Amino acid sequence: MTSPSILWFRQDLRLSDNAALNAAAEAGPVVAVYVFDEHAGAAQHWWLHHSLTALSSSLAERGVPLILRRGDAVGELKAVMAETGAMQIHATRAYEPWWKAAD
Repeated sequence: MTSPSILWFRQDLRLSDNAALNAAAEAGPVVAVYVFDEHAGAAQHWWLHHSLTALSSSLAERGVPLILRRGDAVGELKAVMAETGAMQIHATRAYEPWWKAAD
């Protein structure tokens, strides 16, 4: 059995034309992960809640679970890797300094 790949969602929550999703799906089973930024403002929380609800539904239609976490992205991704046996993480390219550090 092939170990799953993690699809790490950051700011880009779309499924269509998502190179990271395509690469993860080509590698085998996919587990999607979003790590919640606790420093986001109230308006962003409202938007994010609705966006993640829609994303979760769309992923479920494809048989892909969405795991939601809070905390340090790198630490949480390592934990999900240990829990799922995933050997790869796929994510869309990020250019902000804080995301480059996490990459």
